[in-house]
Amino acid sequence: MMKKIKWFTIISLIILIGGTAMGWYRVWGVLFLWWGIYEIIMGRTFLVEDIRRDDHVILFWLITLMWLVFGVLALVFGM
Repeated sequence: MMKKIKWFTIISLIILIGGTAMGWYRVWGVLFLWWGIYEIIMGRTFLVEDIRRDDHVILFWLITLMWLVFGVLALVFGM
């Protein structure tokens, strides 16, 4: 059975590698913001293990807020 190609992930990876090589760290800010928003919608996050909002409310929000703050900082202070 053929697996569906993850185009969004592949394109994001290329943009992140290219942006980092060019010194454009704001692309990471966009990614961090995307992660934070996506995690809020999905109700789960991942740092070194899977964290579900329903099971670990405080830890979920700390990690999610960290991604959002990192995203804003990267956009504001990135090169």
